[in-house]
Amino acid sequence: MPSRFITRVGALVALALPVALLQASSAAEAAPSVVLFDQTSTAAPANTDSNAANFAPSNDFGPGSTDRTADDFTVPVGATWAINEIDATGAFSGAPSSSTVNAYLYADAAGKPGAEIFSQKGITTTGAPNFVVPLVGVPSLTAGTYWVTVQFVTSAGPDYWSWATSTVQRGNPAQWRTEIGVTCSSWAARATCWSGTNPDQAFALKGVDLTPPNVISLGTPKLKKKIGTAVENVTVPGAGTLTLSGQGVVPQSGTATGAGTVPLKVKAKGAKKRRLDRTGKVTVVVSVTFTPTGGTANTVTTKIKLRKRVG
Repeated sequence: MPSRFITRVGALVALALPVALLQASSAAEAAPSVVLFDQTSTAAPANTDSNAANFAPSNDFGPGSTDRTADDFTVPVGATWAINEIDATGAFSGAPSSSTVNAYLYADAAGKPGAEIFSQKGITTTGAPNFVVPLVGVPSLTAGTYWVTVQFVTSAGPDYWSWATSTVQRGNPAQWRTEIGVTCSSWAARATCWSGTNPDQAFALKGVDLTPPNVISLGTPKLKKKIGTAVENVTVPGAGTLTLSGQGVVPQSGTATGAGTVPLKVKAKGAKKRRLDRTGKVTVVVSVTFTPTGGTANTVTTKIKLRKRVG
């Protein structure tokens, strides 16, 4: 093993933090996995030479000899993810002694890994050195930035693992720490701990997208010609709130307790109402917005022709 690497990882102690796990929903257990995040398309070849550029070690050699690399990812606004797999590209310096890894997830702390929110140790993987890491019991993650570590478990022999780097930075630059030492004893940009220009790591996340659906459909308006109004039936995919608005119409709102149809009244006001009363017809443009519980809003706009018996 290169002497520089031995110097950096020869006397490190793993940090044990309390982990508060939340249970993923039963929906996550039943639904098929999809790719939630992927930055493997810009991967550079993994470098196992500690004296060359873009070396990215992430290894657990046992008590007193541990290093970690971490990279961030972002769950979009309004989304909820249940992660159940990490795919991490890498390379071994020698013949591997195992295919076992530790996995960690952290909250964000001003652009660096913060509080540990999940850990799973001694995971048996497939595909080494490109680890396919199955996870169990990861808390459902709502919108925000998080950090992930994949850490190869081995003896202090020549078979350490280097995580492949990404030539493109997404979010914050990858971080590295020795946990004990002078240089990079706390999280610091990996490229400042080990030379190189590649800012990120090559990995993908798979799991279940628990983001509440927000697609709605509008039915044919039911006209009430006697009073000049209409009822727009809105089909929604689940629980949430509805609003109807537009120039020349009275704002309306409604609540959905689950999937189904919610009626919203369409009633003219102002100049539109006066024209309706005078001519017996008017066209209004309405926007219907559905905001699913815990999700993001979706708006559909349509034209409605109101009719009223006059004279």
